[in-house]
Amino acid sequence: MTTIARNAPLGVRAAKRVIHDGLQGALARGLDVELTAYRTLVGTDDRREGIRSLTERRRARFRGR
Repeated sequence: MTTIARNAPLGVRAAKRVIHDGLQGALARGLDVELTAYRTLVGTDDRREGIRSLTERRRARFRGR
């Protein structure tokens, strides 16, 4: 549980929603849910921080933004 909690809160919330909603219907519906989540998260500060922390080889400091 703590491993999941250390990740970006927006990303964790979106992943849970995609898993839940994506399994409720056809593949096309699941892909649509996934694409919507991606579009919502692609411009967030947490995404930029995640990429930056990987390139700097340090633990990310996510803020839910």
